[in-house]
Amino acid sequence: MLSDKIQNNSDNIVYSLRRKTFFANKWLKHNSMYNVWIERLVKPQEVSFYGVIHEKLKYNGLSDKLSSDIEHYPFSKGLENWISRRNRYSTLSAEYEINHGYNPNC
Repeated sequence: MLSDKIQNNSDNIVYSLRRKTFFANKWLKHNSMYNVWIERLVKPQEVSFYGVIHEKLKYNGLSDKLSSDIEHYPFSKGLENWISRRNRYSTLSAEYEINHGYNPNC
């Protein structure tokens, strides 16, 4: 059971899971992100976050992988909403890069 593994490994600060992405209530089995482990269960007092978009964790300590998956429904509000979010993320990312000295002409 998931809770048993977490309770029996109290030294771990972070746990990673795989994300099952769904579209129209069907699992996208061949989604390239399924085999990527995502750090999602954390001890909040032991981690900090960095980055502008899809922030990353910073921590010193042990981590582990869990066999359970996270069900992810990025299209639940419709394809138009998903595209709008992608556009917002790309704009924020570009603004961050430009404001931090990135020169796209190099």
